[in-house]
Amino acid sequence: MKISHAQKKKLMSLFMLIVFGGSTLAFAFLQVFSPPDNSSDSYSPPEADITQLKFDYPLTITEESPYLKSGIIIVKYYYSQDCEECALGSTIIEQLFSDFEGKILLESISTDEYSSSEITPTIVVKGTSSKTLKTMDYALLRQVTCGLFFAKPESC
Repeated sequence: MKISHAQKKKLMSLFMLIVFGGSTLAFAFLQVFSPPDNSSDSYSPPEADITQLKFDYPLTITEESPYLKSGIIIVKYYYSQDCEECALGSTIIEQLFSDFEGKILLESISTDEYSSSEITPTIVVKGTSSKTLKTMDYALLRQVTCGLFFAKPESC
């Protein structure tokens, strides 16, 4: 028995129809009888805890991100133990922290413990942009900080 070319096409089409139809039925059967999936369709990362506002070590960009997104300014203060001006710098940033309570994150970074290319004392302020201050002047620091808020607080 010889099968013609037209019959071969019909048999091949029928075979393909059975394969595709069968896979569709198998998929539907698995969906109906599989246990429900409790995970949501969209992933949302856990809420970051942004209640702590003072750190004595440098934060990573990932750790700083939730603070910046919530409108908090980041002040990084680089100091060393053998720095004469660093005591004044510590006083200045503590004053700034108390003046803008709840609106500033303070990172006090000892260059003796954490390697840094910053010359001490140095203050880096991050908000809408980033500014670096090498002079320990409270009025200048306050002015720069006020200029970097996303929404200026009343204290500015």
